[in-house]
Amino acid sequence: KIKQNLGFHRALQKIFFLFSVEPVDTLAVRGLPAVLNCSAASNALVRVEWKKDGTFLNLVADDRKRQLADGSLLISTVVHSKHNKPDEGVYQCVATIDNLGTISSRTARLTVAGLPRFLSQPEGVSVRMGGTEMLSCEVTEELVPFTRWERDGRPVELDGRVIQLPSGALVISNASQSDAGLYRCTIDGLGPAKSTEEAELQVSADSGVEEKLETLQGPAAVAKVVGESVLLPCVMKGYPRKCHFNTSSSPHISFFLFFSSRERFAVIGGGSLQIVNLTEEDAGIYACQTDSDNMTSEIQAELTVHVPPRFLTRPSNTYAQESMDIIFECDVTGSPPLTVKWMKDGDTVIPSDYFRIVKQHNLQVLGLVKSDEGFYQCLAENEAGNVQASAQLIILDLDVALPSAVPSLTDATTDHVASSPAERNGPTPSAPRDVVASLVSTRFIKLTWRLPAEPHGENISYSVFYSLEGTNRERVENTSGPGEMQVTIQNLVPDTKYTFRVVASNANGPGESSTPLTVATQLEVQVPGPAPNLQVVSVGTSSVTLSWDRPVTGNGEIQTYRLFYSEKGRDSEQDVDVTGLSYTMTGLKTFTEYSFRVVAYNKHGPGVSTEDVVVRTLSDVPSAAPQNLTLEVLNSTSIMVRWQPPPAGTLNGELTGYRLRYRKGLRRADAAEISTSQLFQLIEGLEKGKVYTVRVSASTVNGSGPTTEWIAAETFENDLDGKQILPADFLPRSSLQVSAPKDVTVISKEGNPRIININWQPPTEANGKITGYIIYYSTDVDAEVHDWVVEPVLGNRLTHQIQGLTLDTTYYYKIQARNSKGMGPMSDAVQFHTPKGKSSTSLRLAPKIIIIIIILTFCCVRSLYEIILKKRAACKSSTGSHKYKNSSKDLNPPDLWIHHERLELKPMDKSPEPNPVMTETPIPRTAQDPAAEPSHQRRGHEAEESRRGGRPKMMMPFDSQVHITDRPAPSQPVLVLLYTLTLVPVTSPLSAFVFGSFFPSVVLHPSILTLTRLLWHGSLSQTYETDELSEEMAHLEGLMKDLNAITTD
Repeated sequence: KIKQNLGFHRALQKIFFLFSVEPVDTLAVRGLPAVLNCSAASNALVRVEWKKDGTFLNLVADDRKRQLADGSLLISTVVHSKHNKPDEGVYQCVATIDNLGTISSRTARLTVAGLPRFLSQPEGVSVRMGGTEMLSCEVTEELVPFTRWERDGRPVELDGRVIQLPSGALVISNASQSDAGLYRCTIDGLGPAKSTEEAELQVSADSGVEEKLETLQGPAAVAKVVGESVLLPCVMKGYPRKCHFNTSSSPHISFFLFFSSRERFAVIGGGSLQIVNLTEEDAGIYACQTDSDNMTSEIQAELTVHVPPRFLTRPSNTYAQESMDIIFECDVTGSPPLTVKWMKDGDTVIPSDYFRIVKQHNLQVLGLVKSDEGFYQCLAENEAGNVQASAQLIILDLDVALPSAVPSLTDATTDHVASSPAERNGPTPSAPRDVVASLVSTRFIKLTWRLPAEPHGENISYSVFYSLEGTNRERVENTSGPGEMQVTIQNLVPDTKYTFRVVASNANGPGESSTPLTVATQLEVQVPGPAPNLQVVSVGTSSVTLSWDRPVTGNGEIQTYRLFYSEKGRDSEQDVDVTGLSYTMTGLKTFTEYSFRVVAYNKHGPGVSTEDVVVRTLSDVPSAAPQNLTLEVLNSTSIMVRWQPPPAGTLNGELTGYRLRYRKGLRRADAAEISTSQLFQLIEGLEKGKVYTVRVSASTVNGSGPTTEWIAAETFENDLDGKQILPADFLPRSSLQVSAPKDVTVISKEGNPRIININWQPPTEANGKITGYIIYYSTDVDAEVHDWVVEPVLGNRLTHQIQGLTLDTTYYYKIQARNSKGMGPMSDAVQFHTPKGKSSTSLRLAPKIIIIIIILTFCCVRSLYEIILKKRAACKSSTGSHKYKNSSKDLNPPDLWIHHERLELKPMDKSPEPNPVMTETPIPRTAQDPAAEPSHQRRGHEAEESRRGGRPKMMMPFDSQVHITDRPAPSQPVLVLLYTLTLVPVTSPLSAFVFGSFFPSVVLHPSILTLTRLLWHGSLSQTYETDELSEEMAHLEGLMKDLNAITTD
């Protein structure tokens, strides 16, 4: 016990050791003496030495340098020449206490002023009364502090009117006759004084004549340290003038000094800004602005304010025992960013396995040994200066208890308040038994053991000491809790031998150590490390070039590199094997981001992957044309063109706009071109009653892509309202458009779960007559609008039936209304889940039945078609003496395949008298109708029409009214409505007869087959009202959807 107390107090003896004075930057004069101050304070004997540029000075061999009694360095005569500068450099004071440690001071730079010489001579000038003038004194920067001015042989007194600039120049503002005289600049204090030639300053009377504004000296970029002063020159010559300063970081600066701390800011010398006691907030861009009656001048300059390093947390003196791990903290701030390094007893600490820099600036020492004792210093440096703080590490013997509280030691608090070690009343445990390595891996070892034979108490804790074989630096790992008899040692080196021993501790302290156990970690199968310097460069619209370097780590020869890549946003990766250090990958998508990484393989397998590198392929022109191009004839002189962007993934770049070309007539003609960034374009100034064709292409920065097909439309012969020009504000606006339909509900049809009825109420704000609705439905509520299925509905309907749905599936429904001004907003999505159930097989038709139905239907239609041709021929012969427009054109046979969504109205002839136009078309797919389906999604109708080589059809607005004249109609046919020849459900008696006679066992739907409906207007008395036509269209449309449901089932 006495030995423990003696050792403890000896270790904690009071050692007072720090620098009371440290050297500072010094400007020396050649041939004169210079002193660098340094003093170390301690209650022990201190030895002081000096370093210059990192090397200790040999003061015995240098008779010009000697150390003073307090430790300062005296240079008796500074030597400095162009080719010999032995005294200029960086100095540092080093203090040592033998057998205890060493500390180093901050560094200080000694600069020697150059020879006193002038780079130019001042010139004589003239200034008017009240004006400003400047006399230059050009010297090197280090000589400026030694310059002064004389007038007529006497020193010039400086004040707020007469100032000397940082360059050495003299500024005289608000000049008077007393300022006239001979001026010269003198360098003093560097030996014999040296002066420039004299320059005369003349002061003339104020003539009142304007003088051109001239800049004599403006502000320049400057860097200063917090607490210093700065003078920003702004010397302007001219009359009259007003001069003031502005800054980006401070309030307005002017003669009135609008500042919260006006004592720190002053405008002197007629316009120059002086700031004293600089702070970080003063940094910024300053502008010197000068105004005169004939011109304004502004010069800007940046003021940078540096902050010297400052400690937030200093390292603390630390007591420890061998094998422990400790951390010295060092938190420091400053601007610009700092460089921090650690020193131990005057030598730089090099990071290693046992000395680590953690948490930015802290020093961690692992596995302490006795030689780690000493003084540790944290040194921080930036352009504004450098600082140091030290702490002592004291390692106590294992039989000396650590103090219960160890306060931090700083330069201001350099001693310890130590507590007495706890007294031990009883024996300590014996050595743990049967220490074994139960698990050995490449980088960790798990140790287990048994309770000591003599634990002498409960709650036994354990410490595992381990070291590299052949070294005396041990580290210690404690168990996580009392009674636990196993521990895992991590972060070991593969294929390396370690020595382990275990010590048990009870309430009386640590006991005996177990017998050392030596264990070797396993040999690590070393796979290659990451390939460094992976670079990916896009070299084309579909190709990239990759390059990398050979991995730094790896056991054995690299056999191959595997290049993994994936389109950004997708989880699946593709790979390709490469033997070299570069590869050009082709076949990529245009203007698409890809992620690349490289893995090296050796005989042991794959190595460590590189970090992902993302690159985008180059852009190109679009590869597809815009979609859903529609033309809407607005009046006799204008057509509205609408379209949608090209399909997703075909733009191949950033969309820059669209190019629209239009021409008169169907054949080749000169086409006009319009560029736009919108999805619609109004073409105005067209001729009446003419056919125009339009096509559109999309553009990127690389150029224009494919164009759409030419789409034709014919302007009206006359405007119904008598107006020839569309109003300027015709473009769709929210105030004119219809609002969204409301109260949308969806219910399943009883007996057929694949059919739903959707109901809604008209929009609250119709803004005119509702001309149609569009129903959108999809199984993905987040899908793009153009991916939703659409169903058009007439404007007088508030219910609709959708067939052919999938069972047990969630659908989302939206409705959009349209008036004469355009499409309105969509309603909120309504969710409906179709019920579960088995599809009825009673409606499935055998292939033979379908073939028979098609043959019967074809025969009927063939007969009707021959009747039509005969009537048409009769009409032509009866009207051959009349001349109508387009009478010379041959009429093609009627088109037997017409979309169930499209109604084609073709006037067979026109009377000489102008008749109202009869039009009825589907809802146009426009920018206001973004959900209109692409042609490939409309159940193959467009594709079929293309295969038949169908002629172009004129598309008219859906909301146009079908006008039926009250006048007597001509005797020839004027309207033919043909619907698709296809299998659709109807209630035809013929279909019932056919199926009842030949297929009595087949359970029939109420309607199975629709024969082509022919609406024939062939006499004066046969007319059709709008409502009748709408009814027919809706009826046929519903029948076709019934067929789709049947064929789907």
